[in-house]
Amino acid sequence: MTAFRFRLERVLEWRRTELELEESRLQQLIKALMELDSERARIEAAGIRAEIEVRAWRPLAGSDLEALAAFRQHVVGREKQIEARRDEARRRVESQQAALLEARRRCNVVAER
Repeated sequence: MTAFRFRLERVLEWRRTELELEESRLQQLIKALMELDSERARIEAAGIRAEIEVRAWRPLAGSDLEALAAFRQHVVGREKQIEARRDEARRRVESQQAALLEARRRCNVVAER
């Protein structure tokens, strides 16, 4: 009976290690998602600042408006890229949450025995 308990303790220790790894992976993915949100906010703010600055210029040349329009297109393109990366990151977070849930379940099954 003692040998069986010893093996079960080793299994529990292994399951806890797996659980910690899954939790760590989830935290890394959440951090990456938050960084994408920050990047999107920065690019959006840069677009707004550029528009405000250009509108305040006197005199305002046609080339200034042309440059602003090009920058707006750049901002929109970057926002779309970031949104696509964010969607993928969100899917990875959801997948990792499922993996974490499964690791918790496996750990609890061993701990209850």
